[in-house]
Amino acid sequence: MDPKRWLGALTLILIALTLAAHAQTAGNVSGTVTDPNGSLLQGATVRIGNAITKYFQLASTDAHGTYRLIDLPYNSYLLTIEAGGFQPATREVVVRSNLVLQVNVQLGVKSLSETVNISNAAETLLNVDKTHPSVVIDKERIQNFPTSQPSRSTEQLIATAPGWTLDANNRLHARGIEYQVQYSIDGVPVTDTMASTFASSPDPRNFRSVEVTSSNVPAEYGNKLAGVISVNTRSGLELNSSGSISYSGGSFNTHEVSFDFGGHTRRFGYFLSAAGTITDRFLDPPALENFHNHGRSGKSFFKFDYAPNEKDLLRLNLFFDRQRFDVPNLPDQEEAGQDQRRKTFDNMQSLSWQHTFSPNTVGYVAFFQHYNSAKLRSNDLATPVFAEQSRHNSTFGSVGSLTFYRGHNTIKTGF
Repeated sequence: MDPKRWLGALTLILIALTLAAHAQTAGNVSGTVTDPNGSLLQGATVRIGNAITKYFQLASTDAHGTYRLIDLPYNSYLLTIEAGGFQPATREVVVRSNLVLQVNVQLGVKSLSETVNISNAAETLLNVDKTHPSVVIDKERIQNFPTSQPSRSTEQLIATAPGWTLDANNRLHARGIEYQVQYSIDGVPVTDTMASTFASSPDPRNFRSVEVTSSNVPAEYGNKLAGVISVNTRSGLELNSSGSISYSGGSFNTHEVSFDFGGHTRRFGYFLSAAGTITDRFLDPPALENFHNHGRSGKSFFKFDYAPNEKDLLRLNLFFDRQRFDVPNLPDQEEAGQDQRRKTFDNMQSLSWQHTFSPNTVGYVAFFQHYNSAKLRSNDLATPVFAEQSRHNSTFGSVGSLTFYRGHNTIKTGF
C-alpha cells in the first residue's frame, strides 16, 4: 500500500480513538454466591468498599443467588460476602472501565475455630493505574453535609475538594479559572454554567457519588477542561422499596422540605425526589448588607432503570428545576427603591442504553436534551442603569462509546 495511504489510515484510527466519547467514570460488578455444594445462596450480604476514599455500597443476593453492584467509581475495592453459617469471603476488585466485572464466590462452611489475618488493606486499595488527581465524594458525605438548604448545596460541596473555590453567588472556579467547569451526569455532558444566577444545579442528594477532577483531565472529555465533575445518580436498582421525608432550616427565615422514594423489581428500578426551598438570603452578594434577597426554588428528579437481561441496561433521567428570586440591592439601590427580580427554569432529559457484548466488550449510547431559560424584570427606580432580559438556551445531542479490554489494555472509542 502507498505510504501516504498508510499514514492516512493511521491518522483516522488515532482520531477515532481520541474522539470525545463522553466519559463514563463508573462500572458494575455482578456475580453469584453459592455454598460448597454449588447451591445458590439467597440473602447473602455483599459489601464493596475502599477504605481510602471511604466509598461503600451494599447489596444482597436474590432468589437466584445473584447480586449486582452498580455505578462504582473507577478504583480498587475489597468485596466482602457474608451469609449466616458460612465463612465470609473477600476478593480484591479493580474497576477500570464500564465493563461489567463478573465475580462469582463460593462460601465455605463456617468452622468452629477461626484464624484472623491482619493486613494493611490501604496499600492494596491504591489505584496505581490512575494518572489524574481526583476526589471521590460518596453518598454518605453528601447526605451529612452541613447546610440549611441541602437541595442547593452542590457548589458548596464541590468546593470542599482541593483546587476548587467559590465566588459570589456560588460560581465554581477550578484552579482559579472561571466558566470552564463541566458536569458529566451519568455519562451525559453538561457544559452550561451551573450557578444560582445561571442554570440551577441538581440536588446533590440525588447523587450516588461524585468524582471531581481538576488537572490532567482524561482525553475523552472535551470542551471545558479547567475542572470536570462526574456524577453518578442514585438508582432504584440498589434500593429496597423505601423513602424519606426531611425538613431543614436556618437563619434568614430559611426553610426546606424534601422527599425521595425508590425501589425495584427484578428488572425495573425507579427513584424520584423533590425539594422546595424558601429563604430571605437566596444569593450570596459580596456585601455585609442583605437587602432585597428573598427567593424560592423547586427541584425534582426522576430516574427509571430497565434491565431486561444481564447484558442490557436502559436508563431514563428527568430533571426539572425552577427558581424565583430577588436581585440583591446595594445600600444606595435599596434607598432608591430598586426592585429587580429573576426567574429561571431548567429541564434535562436523557435516555441511555448500555449493552455488554462479551465480558471484554461493552457499548454505550445516550440521547439527551437540556433547556434553560432566565428572565430579569426591573421597576423604574433601578439605578445606576435600567436592565431587563429574557433568554433561553436549548441543547440536543447524543454520545456513544465502545470499550474493549485486551490483555492489560483498555481501548475506548466513540463520538
